Formats: sequence, C-alpha cells, structure tokens
Amino acid sequence: MKKPKQLSPALTFIAHFYYHTQKQSSVQFEMGMRQCLSLAIEHGLEFDLDDCEALMTGHDGDGVRVAYVRPDERDYALACGRACARSNPSFVRAYEKWRTRKPFCIADRGTVTPTRIYVGREFDWQGTRVRATSFAKDGSHVGACSYRPNRQHEGYGPAKVARRYKITHAALREANATANSSRRRPEPEPEAPGAAGFSPRGPRAAEAIGG
Repeated sequence: MKKPKQLSPALTFIAHFYYHTQKQSSVQFEMGMRQCLSLAIEHGLEFDLDDCEALMTGHDGDGVRVAYVRPDERDYALACGRACARSNPSFVRAYEKWRTRKPFCIADRGTVTPTRIYVGREFDWQGTRVRATSFAKDGSHVGACSYRPNRQHEGYGPAKVARRYKITHAALREANATANSSRRRPEPEPEAPGAAGFSPRGPRAAEAIGG
C-alpha cells in the first residue's frame, strides 16, 4: 500500500469531512462536500496545483484515495469565480491547471494591472458593460454578454441579452495595451534655466544671465 503524501491544507480539510462525517444520504453528503470546498476557498486555505484533479477523480497523482467532489463543471467554474473574488489564487491556479487553460485578464476601469476574468465578472468591453458567462472548452476565448432591460406588460422582467461576445487572448492583449498607453501622462517639459529671472545658481547668476 502506498504511503499517502502530505496533502495541502485545503485538501486536508476536505478529506477530514470525507472520512469522518456521519452516515447520511448521498444528497446531504455531496452538499457537505461542496460546502467544504467553498469554505476552503473563501477562508484562504492553500491548494496544491494538482488538487482540482484529485478532487475530480478522487485520487491523488500516486493513486492514493483522497476526498472526492462530484465532477460538475459549472460548480467548479463558479468556485473559481469565488476564489478570484476572495483572493485565493492557489485554487485559481489549480483550476486552470486542471482545465489546461491560460488565464484571461483585463485591466478594467482605471486599473493598471490586468486581473483574471471569471464567470459572473462584469467589465467594460468595446464601450459596453458586459458579464462573463462561459469559457470555450478549448480555451480559445471567454464568452460574455451585454444586457438590456426587458419590459414585460406593466412590470420589468429579467434582463435580455443585447449582444454576445467571444473575447480571445489576442483581443485582451490589444485592449490592455491600448488602455495602458492612454493612461500614460506626458512628462512635463523642463523649465528653461533663467526663465522668469530664476536660475538654479541663485539671483545673482540670473542677473548676470540677463545682462
């Protein structure tokens, strides 16, 4: 029997529930596992790079049995969004490694450093406020939508999609470069020595320069 390797703090926490929870229905158990995952993310527990794969398959890289969270891609995508919002980059990196996906990043509304786009995030794109809705399975683009009000009879219904976007890494690089260049302020031109009767050498030197 292989000796289990040292688990990350996050996987240790989830595995403790997995092995020591009392008998309950499968629905309750799966709900508890998801809650453990959410707690680990939101409270900053560290994940190893291979933890998402271990949670999806129920085994670590050496085939040792560890905690298992039912593989629901939508759940993991939303969990990645929570990790971005809660500043738990270790889970985000583990998720992107499992999905073999490069991060999509954008510098939005005056920010200088681009940050990750995740499902549910809103940002400006081509002069419109959009919301990220999905990622392509091949990692080629992130899907986003802009919305418009939906008036139904006397009240208002859910917002309707106004336009759909497929945003690639190349388009983001171009947008970030354009945004950064527009934020650069031109350096002020140095004042000519002796201007307005002033010289760094003092008033007497200014008088000499002025004749």
